[in-house]
Amino acid sequence: MNEAQAPEMPKKGEDGIHHQSSLSGMDTFNQSVGVIPVEAPPPYSTVFVQGGNHPQCPNPLAIYPPGTHVVYRMPQPLEKPPDDHLIYAILVTVFCFWPTGIIAIIKSLDVQKSAQIGDAVAADTASRSALQMSRISLGIGTLIYILLCVVLVIEFVLIFSI
Repeated sequence: MNEAQAPEMPKKGEDGIHHQSSLSGMDTFNQSVGVIPVEAPPPYSTVFVQGGNHPQCPNPLAIYPPGTHVVYRMPQPLEKPPDDHLIYAILVTVFCFWPTGIIAIIKSLDVQKSAQIGDAVAADTASRSALQMSRISLGIGTLIYILLCVVLVIEFVLIFSI
């Protein structure tokens, strides 16, 4: 219903009697209760960009006035990503020492994520961490197997020497 079709609402005058007005119902209500109309703020457009803490996009949510042209270059995947060592991490998790192996798997998946968003520094750091945790798992697992073999040999000698 537009303003031309709005029925005229009674208006309470200074004398306390309702009078007809040519204003719309809301304007009549606002005037009768003493509401002062306030000019609305200018419209703003909200732009959502991907990237989060990416160095090229420090603010993932930005508000720009209308008429502003926003150009955001989406990060490109790395052309030659560092090795993620995922197979190595899975093998040492299954066969050696699983607590540090799980950390190695997580770091190797971080390499893939960082390479997809084009963050070479984070991908390289995660790659080195995945390799380091895989080597730690291999070392602890090898040490456990050696100790287990020594205990079994001693036990075997003790049982059959009687």
